[in-house]
Amino acid sequence: MFRELSMPSELLRDKVRRLSRLSPLYMLLVFVPSLLTTVYWGVWSPRFPDVFVVYALSSWITVAALYARLRRLSLSQEVFLFTRPQPRDWMLALAAFLIGVFGAYPIAQLVSTALGVPMRYVEFSITSIESLLTVFFYSVVTAPFAEEILFRGLGVGYLVARGVSPLLSGALTLVGFAFIHLPPYGLGGVLFILLWGTLPTMLRLWRNSLTPGWLMHVMNNLLVYILLPLSFQAF
Repeated sequence: MFRELSMPSELLRDKVRRLSRLSPLYMLLVFVPSLLTTVYWGVWSPRFPDVFVVYALSSWITVAALYARLRRLSLSQEVFLFTRPQPRDWMLALAAFLIGVFGAYPIAQLVSTALGVPMRYVEFSITSIESLLTVFFYSVVTAPFAEEILFRGLGVGYLVARGVSPLLSGALTLVGFAFIHLPPYGLGGVLFILLWGTLPTMLRLWRNSLTPGWLMHVMNNLLVYILLPLSFQAF
């Protein structure tokens, strides 16, 4: 797979080459939703589900503003790299999802415990249809879509367009993606996301598309934020 990842470098650059026209300030957009949510969390100490709503709304506003601007510049297709899912995309997404659950997560737990930085968890409960819809909108609809666009669409695409190698571009944006999870999940969570986030990053580079990584992200969040909490509450 790593050899295949290095093969489409020119194809990757051709797809996003025109993004080099953008100002580097556009890269700051990848952090806007998490920054606004962190400030809101720190200043007002909101309860569930307010923080989820703030992140979701700020994500959609950021993505919509980015899309409107890129469309005016005829650059939206370079960032919004979604295609109709093919059978191979579904298979890759499912395989990556399983590796994340049964590989990345237990490894991260072992390492974070050994380092003395256990993962923190956001406490919430799904007790009504309103809370279910809120969590679903935040975790399954919004976060996978917005984060794949901002980090692996805009972030990776812009760096590759500026001449950074695809693998280094993926690594740099992965670090940024991991650290937006620091406030809610701590250093242990950052370590886990560094491992887990490698999977959608590799899928984005390998397939030259956001679709398989987005599908994997949706599967993961559906399990973590919806299915597991509901199953635990049932007992």
